Amino acid sequence: MQKQAVSPAFKDETGSRIDSVNPGADSPAGLNGAGLIDLRQSDLNQDGQVDQKVSLTFDTIRSDAAYGNSVGFYAVADENGAILNPGTDELIQPGDAEYASVALKQRLPDVQLQRNTDKLTAQVDGDVLLAPFIVTNGTADTFLSENPNNQRNGNAVNAYFAYGSANRGKATHVKTLGGATLGFEDQGIGSDRDFNDFTFKVEMTAA
Repeated sequence: MQKQAVSPAFKDETGSRIDSVNPGADSPAGLNGAGLIDLRQSDLNQDGQVDQKVSLTFDTIRSDAAYGNSVGFYAVADENGAILNPGTDELIQPGDAEYASVALKQRLPDVQLQRNTDKLTAQVDGDVLLAPFIVTNGTADTFLSENPNNQRNGNAVNAYFAYGSANRGKATHVKTLGGATLGFEDQGIGSDRDFNDFTFKVEMTAA
């Protein structure tokens, strides 16, 4: 099996690209933008074809937050974060009112990372672009039942995304901490911006 640890690039609070990832000939897939897992051209088994299935392994999972947070991924249509509304077949953009709820309804069902997750491996479809989210003080299911409109309210269950325009305050909540580690910030306005509220490493393997 061909294995690859991925090193992300990210965007600042304005959404500007700070760094970029060029996967290169030996690294056909990687993280793109603010922690997006880009499998659209992945050929981890080096057979000349885009991988139909990829195994994602999430390891070294840590949380220094007071909240019981959870992290997951969802498919996006492009690097700008647009998602398809299955009810209308129209694209929803980060910042649109229904973005958070539609994104989390379409999350990867087998990828829910929490502070007590030791290690998680999930098989996903290839030829997709996956974006991360963090739910503060709960899980995606809790968010969808208690705060689907993503209203900021004290210790409410909130969702934050890699795209600043999707977040209250327009700040990014995902950042590389070096190597293959992603760090998340779980607070909006008044945040300490330390990006250690939830961290993990991600590795891709041909399934």
